Amino acid sequence: MPRPAALALLCLAVAGPTLAGPKLEFRGQPPMLETLRSSASGEMVRTLRPAGTVKPGDTLVYAIHYRNVGDAASDDVSINVSIPDEVEYVAGWVEGSDAKPEVSIDRGVNYAPLEKLTETNADGSQRSLLPQDVTNLRWDLPLVVQPGQEGQVVYRARVRQPRQYDISKPSFRQALAATSTAGR
Repeated sequence: MPRPAALALLCLAVAGPTLAGPKLEFRGQPPMLETLRSSASGEMVRTLRPAGTVKPGDTLVYAIHYRNVGDAASDDVSINVSIPDEVEYVAGWVEGSDAKPEVSIDRGVNYAPLEKLTETNADGSQRSLLPQDVTNLRWDLPLVVQPGQEGQVVYRARVRQPRQYDISKPSFRQALAATSTAGR
């Protein structure tokens, strides 16, 4: 599926969260480069370090932190993330919330579980969509965020082919939008 080749990669910048209701803060953290290595005992050890220059196949871990800084509870919290064109979503690996994200393949217009999405080919046949087709993620948190309560959602993305990217450049962005409504 073709995507614009804008240099809007990885350096996790929060792009104007939209909030309604209690005072929720949303903060994206710079992506971390994940590496796996075998320990002396043969176990796989996962390490995370700040990502600098990345290459195709590298796995990045993105975290979005939320906190209710208001004095009222918030429910209907939704966190929407635009995945940079230069990476692809790694399906099945999210953490930090009981909510499994829904995905979009049309830049956030429509969302559904990945396994329910199909595309019609030129010959009329259907194909199941793949993680690399995903353009956006959305978490609808199944909880009320009380005053002072905080948490985070985390996902993985893999750097696409064919070249290296320097994610320290300010033009490399991931968009984040989040909403909530006043609750109890």
